[in-house]
Amino acid sequence: MARFIILILFSLNLYSQIKLDGKVDVAEWKNSEKYTLDYEIEPSYNGPAEHKTEAFVKHDDSYLYVAFKAYGNKDYIRAQVRSRDSVRWSNDITIVGIDTYGDGRYYIGFGVNPLGSIHDFKRIGNGEPDSSYNVEFEGEGRLTDFGYEVEMKIPFSSLIFPEVEKQEWKLMFFRKLYNRAQESRYLSHPIIAGAGCSICQSNITYNLFNIEKKQKRRLIPSFTANSLSNRDSEGNLKSESINSEVSLGGDFEIFGSNFEFTLNPDFSQIEADETKIDINQTTALQFEERRIFFNEGKDYLSSRLDAVYTRAINDPEYAIKFFNRG
Repeated sequence: MARFIILILFSLNLYSQIKLDGKVDVAEWKNSEKYTLDYEIEPSYNGPAEHKTEAFVKHDDSYLYVAFKAYGNKDYIRAQVRSRDSVRWSNDITIVGIDTYGDGRYYIGFGVNPLGSIHDFKRIGNGEPDSSYNVEFEGEGRLTDFGYEVEMKIPFSSLIFPEVEKQEWKLMFFRKLYNRAQESRYLSHPIIAGAGCSICQSNITYNLFNIEKKQKRRLIPSFTANSLSNRDSEGNLKSESINSEVSLGGDFEIFGSNFEFTLNPDFSQIEADETKIDINQTTALQFEERRIFFNEGKDYLSSRLDAVYTRAINDPEYAIKFFNRG
């Protein structure tokens, strides 16, 4: 009698079992890299952090996962559910900075407050963070008995990184808190004033092997229409003819380079601008650039002189852009 043995093999990826709920579960994060934020950089200078903060990092084939456990007095925690990027000034927040090239040219910051409101930015060298830079990622947070904890899920497709077998990303971890009503800032490494950018001084390197980023291939059609209605002299409502516009956009990654185009774009369809007062202003108001087409890759042309105000470009027939980050 012939006997056959059938083997059924299951591939278990221990790095992919993260439920993004703001709860840093021990079982979910047991295989992660763990770091601590031991240094207070404000108001003291590299002094010991009064409250413990732990950061955890792990990844799977498609995402980088980051979590924080922030300890402290709950009575001093400031947290509101806010719109994107508006939590950076007045809320407790934890942030991870990621330099995918490890050379200190720039890093992308991903932050989450205790209630899950998100903040992201791009910081070039030692310049000011650019909060108009938005990337795709998710974040959740929750208050706990010991303080609060947050989780982040960052797609590799949101990041630009070299096409090499071994990735060596430089990381830094930051926490802002209001300790007894005084703002304090913690960091995962000590800093030397005047010695360069913060990420340059970080001693944390996170290694990844054989990760693949899905090539961007996006074709984005859109259609907008509007019609105005007015009342005539007899009070009857009459509508004008419908004005419609069709537009098409595309975003493609070609051998590590990015190519974007847009035809008849409707650049008015972006998030609302912050409120500004223009009474008695001698100069025109300026607003942050939040349109993706103008944001990605703009650091190539950045300088101390604001030579071009891209928000003035509001009704082009077409636009194209091609750039490569080596």
